[in-house]
This record gives sequence, C-alpha cells and structure tokens, in this order.
Amino acid sequence: MTNHLDFARKVATLLLTYDANTDFAARNTDLLRAAAPSPYGDPTGLAETLAAYTPTGAGLDSIRTTDTTVTVSLSEVSVSDWAARKLAARGASSGVYGIDITATQTISTRNAAPNQVPVRMGLTVACPPAVEFCTLAGVFPQFVEDALGAG
Repeated sequence: MTNHLDFARKVATLLLTYDANTDFAARNTDLLRAAAPSPYGDPTGLAETLAAYTPTGAGLDSIRTTDTTVTVSLSEVSVSDWAARKLAARGASSGVYGIDITATQTISTRNAAPNQVPVRMGLTVACPPAVEFCTLAGVFPQFVEDALGAG
C-alpha cells in the first residue's frame, strides 16, 4: 500500500474492530510486519504499544463470554497540521506523516443494547517516497499533537 491515508484507515480498522473470535496475536503480528524501519520507527516500541491495544485476562474473557463484537466507523482520517509543521521543521523526509483519526466504535454484546463510543487516535506512518511502501511508526490513543505535545 502506498497511500498514507488509505494505510491509516486500514491500520485503524484493524486496531478498532474485533469480536470474540479475533486472534489478537495474529493481528499484532500482521501490524508488526508493517513496522517502519529506522530512522522512522521503533519496532520494539510499536510492539509495546500494540500490546496496550490487546485485550488480555478478564477483559479478553469478557469479550468471549459475552460474544462481544466491536465495529468502527471512521468519520475523519486526515494529516495532522501540527505534525506536518513539526516534521517539516525537523527536515523529515517526504512521505512521513502524522495522521489524526476520529471514529465511533459500536460495541455489541449478546446481553445488552449496542453502545457507541467516540474514538480519537493518532498514527505516525512512513510512506513513499521515504520508504518503498507504507509502514507504521507509531500508534497513539489521541491525536498526534495531544500525544506528542505542542512544544
């Protein structure tokens, strides 16, 4: 994949959509295959971040016992103006982006009415011409500027 916004949509959908049968380890492995190489990313740090998006223990048990399904509707996927300015000031390669995502997750279980939850997240990606194809550098539980600071 070579388009940064399409790549960001795909990553966000993979992270935010799941059900009781999702193989989270396989999902994370797939995302880590797309890890950005140095100097654009840190695969070890990315693995740690993906682990934070991975249900375990009681949370995973609850997903399975209540037959939870989570879908996502991405309402906005756009290049962060703040990140663009920061990256340009640092002389970053063309093709490196901070991307802000606004979405709504719908959480459905067999025991309750669906619940909609607003989501804001940020991604950092490196795409052509910086690298051959789009890669994932970072995932944040908020917009890029909020995660990395306005300073």
